[in-house]
This record gives sequence, C-alpha cells and structure tokens, in this order.
Amino acid sequence: MAASNSKSNVSTAAALGSCHWIDWESDFILSRMYDPTRLFSFLVCFIMFLRFLQGHEWNLEALVMGFFLNPYVILFFVTACGVTYNGLVRLNERPKTDQSSSSSSLSNIYYKFRSLPIYDQWAAEWYWWNAWLYHGVMDGAAGTLQAVPVVVSQYHILDKRFCNHHSVPWTIGLIEILIMQPLSLWTMYAILTKSSYRFPLECVITTLHMMGAVLFVFAEVYEGQLNVPALDPVGAPGNRWANIQLFNEYQLIYYWFGFWFCNFIWIWVPLYRLQRAVLECARAFQQQQQQQTQQQHKID
Repeated sequence: MAASNSKSNVSTAAALGSCHWIDWESDFILSRMYDPTRLFSFLVCFIMFLRFLQGHEWNLEALVMGFFLNPYVILFFVTACGVTYNGLVRLNERPKTDQSSSSSSLSNIYYKFRSLPIYDQWAAEWYWWNAWLYHGVMDGAAGTLQAVPVVVSQYHILDKRFCNHHSVPWTIGLIEILIMQPLSLWTMYAILTKSSYRFPLECVITTLHMMGAVLFVFAEVYEGQLNVPALDPVGAPGNRWANIQLFNEYQLIYYWFGFWFCNFIWIWVPLYRLQRAVLECARAFQQQQQQQTQQQHKID
C-alpha cells in the first residue's frame, strides 16, 4: 500500500513538473524591455492629463492641484513607496557596501530590487501601481469618493455611472480602496521579501482583480451600454450596439481604450499571474506530501 502511494506521488509530481506556463517574462528579448506595467501606467496618465488640460484651457495649476498635490494621491503614493522601501530593506540579499551614508543606502535599495528575478520585478511593479494609482487614487478616491478632480473629470466623460453614483462602480471602488489596495501592498511586500505566503496572496488578489473587471464591464453591457462613453453612449434603448464607431476619436479614447482595453488588462494579467500562483502552491503542497511519505517510509 505504501509502495503504491509512493508511486502515485511520484507520478503526480512528474505530471505537475511537466506543466509549464508561458514564462514570457524571462524571454531573452522581453526581459530587456521596459517594465510593461510602467509603460502602460505612463500611457494612462499621459492620456488622462492631456485630455484634462484640453478640457480646461491648458490650466497647469488645476492639473497640479487636482492631482499631484491632492491629499489622497500623496497619501497612497507615499504609503506605497514606504512599503516598498521597507520590503527591500528587509530583503536578505544585501550587497557588501558601506550602509552608513544615505546615498549608499539608496544604492543598496536599488541593488536589492535589481537583484530580484525579472518576473518578480515585474510582479512587484504590477501590484505597486495597482495599490496606489488604480485601486487607491483612480477607482477608490476618484471613482467612489469623487475626491481627485483630474480623475473625476475624466471618469465623468468615460462613464455616466460615475456621475449617477451607480451601485456597480461605487461598490467596486469601495472594495478596491478598502480591500484590494492594502492586499496589493501586502502581496508586493511578500514578493520583495521572498515570503512563503506570496503565491497564496496572489491567488486571492488576482481573483479579485478579474472579478472587478468582469463585473464592471459586463454589468454595463448587460444593461444596454447606455452609459459608455458618457457624452455619446454606444447603446440605445433596445440596441446596445446602435452607435458603435471604430474611428471616432472620442470613442477610441473613452470606449475602446478606456472601457474595453484597460479592463481587459485586469483580466489577462491577473489570469496569467493566477496560473503561476496556483501551480507554485500545488508544487509546494506536492513537495510536502513527498516529504511526509519519505518520513513514513523511514519509520516503517
């Protein structure tokens, strides 16, 4: 009986070991490209700032006061940076340099981050941007609390549900600011410190990411797309695709990019990360089973 269990464990381990995800992060070419989450976030901010300035007669003061000096933006950004710093300080890989000066300390922090595998660097940045910008500032403080003027103005052009305090985006934003924002910070911290609970946390946060994106998009599609984009909705009573346009600047920015593409990112990336996290958890559990079997054999 013990022999059959051992064979079963070995065969399961072999099957598990034969499962491979698409490790595109470690590809020779892609590992040398700029972090994709950083690129995407810069693009989102650029479009948001540009459209805000166009609609406010290029008032730079309104942009600075309405975003960069907004208390919520500062709070979430400083918190995310603080957690990142603390996580890298606690990382076991310490370079052999003098840590007495502040410049040396900063160089040590940079060294520690760059010492992580490329896929961990990308994962940490994904959760860092999610924590402070997307969950904290955009969907939470702006979408639900209506407290970041620059983002609020663009959300009101994107989706009438934000103007009308619709229950779906309001509830999703509340979940993001209360649960997903701290959970993203915790996951990032676990990645930076190489903690054993990193992958279980990823299973939870990636599931929440996909749930939020799917609920936000398909609730509106189901209701007829009468709210997106806000100034010229795609849907009409009885036909949710009545006013769809492919080459209209307004729909390209707020419907195709803002509503569909951006939400698709929060389905595809979490699905990929969930795949990896589940496989890593399964491997850890399988290794524990093998160790228990080996210990049982020694006792027998």
